[in-house]
Amino acid sequence: MTNPRTRTRTQKSLPRKRHGPLALCAALMLPALAGGFLAAPAAAQDALGGNQNQSGVSAAANATPAAPEVSFSRSSYSMNEGQDATVTVKKTGSGEAAVNYTTADPPSGTNNPATANTDYTPASGQLTFDTDETEKTFTVSALTDSDLTESSESLIVKLSLPDSSDAPETELGSVRQAAVVIHNVVPAGSTTTQSGGGSSSALTAQQCLDAWGDSQASNHCPTGANQFEMVVTSDDQCRVNTRCWDSNGNASVPHTVTGSLQDMRDLESCNGSLEIGCIAAAQAAAAAWAAALPAKCKDAWDESGASQQCGSSYGDHSVGASNQQCDVSTSCGTPATALTYSGSIAEVKQLNYCDGTLYAGTCEALALAQLASACNVAWSDSSASGSCGTSADLGYHNVSPATPASDGQCEVKTWCHGAANQYGFAPVHYNESFKGTPAQVKTLSNCNGTLTEGSC
Repeated sequence: MTNPRTRTRTQKSLPRKRHGPLALCAALMLPALAGGFLAAPAAAQDALGGNQNQSGVSAAANATPAAPEVSFSRSSYSMNEGQDATVTVKKTGSGEAAVNYTTADPPSGTNNPATANTDYTPASGQLTFDTDETEKTFTVSALTDSDLTESSESLIVKLSLPDSSDAPETELGSVRQAAVVIHNVVPAGSTTTQSGGGSSSALTAQQCLDAWGDSQASNHCPTGANQFEMVVTSDDQCRVNTRCWDSNGNASVPHTVTGSLQDMRDLESCNGSLEIGCIAAAQAAAAAWAAALPAKCKDAWDESGASQQCGSSYGDHSVGASNQQCDVSTSCGTPATALTYSGSIAEVKQLNYCDGTLYAGTCEALALAQLASACNVAWSDSSASGSCGTSADLGYHNVSPATPASDGQCEVKTWCHGAANQYGFAPVHYNESFKGTPAQVKTLSNCNGTLTEGSC
């Protein structure tokens, strides 16, 4: 059944401001994924104002207030076996809101997945927010099993919109899926043999090192002098102090983590961090971003200037997402011209239809960029370029659009070599200049140190 609260955009809507925040995890974790998991966009939700629709009516006058947005407060939570995790859902914006939540096993192929009714108790329900409420919580309970040497496991929690016409209008934020990590617990007094030999009551630094060697983090955190230390604490715990490489190959600030042998095995490094469960959290954040991106791309298109001159009313039109970018395929102008564009959310918001093309900026900026390119190409094609402005050490050289750019002219400021004297010395003529169209610049010659239009 079609959700009556879902916004369909079969026709262009007026630009409207959007104030939904991006989740902190998406800002911090996604750049980490560029080094091995997923690149993260740094998409800012800028506010646009003063746009007008095709009837000349101010968009601000007719804009519908944005619905409240709900999102997990974090991209990952954790708990020990036999305990509960409190999961927080936050609301931004004004008005009532409602959202469904549910637990689920991770997708196939996830490392150390938790299993419902074996590792945790399934949970689901609905959270409702009054106008002045900004936060709700629910709990996820972990079960205790008999495997004392297993790794930490993870499940996921998801948010979805209620399929009811009576539910208040609500939008999902970026963090609509999160990971919940279940840490293995070895009961006090257990003599279960740990990796590296011995028992938990006779912990050695070598056992801690062996457990560290089994971790994903050990492949990303240096163990050279002054970079790494592993000790056994007085309460029989491993304590590691190290730096980790980020996605750009830079060493992070020192990290210190204290825990059991299993904690050492479970340590992961994501873009310079050192923690348990960051990979699952990053995967959840990536999945949430990928799921939210198509809708955000459509919103960005609706806010663009190009949406007033392009779209389904002119011909074929679609806005989607792939490879963490927005993909626009549309028709513009009369007669209709088929155009495509791929770029970030911020770039799509800036799109304008300029003389048969889609450009992320003003049409004036596009014209200036095209003129600058034409001027430099014309100078490179001129015979003068071979003996004028060839070395930055000899003087100032610049080729750029003349002011005002609307004249379509170029301005050349440079120096030129004069004719060599009897001793083979060629004097330099400074402050040579010329103003003209690209076609005229292309004909420039160096006539004994003087810029001359045409041949000498």
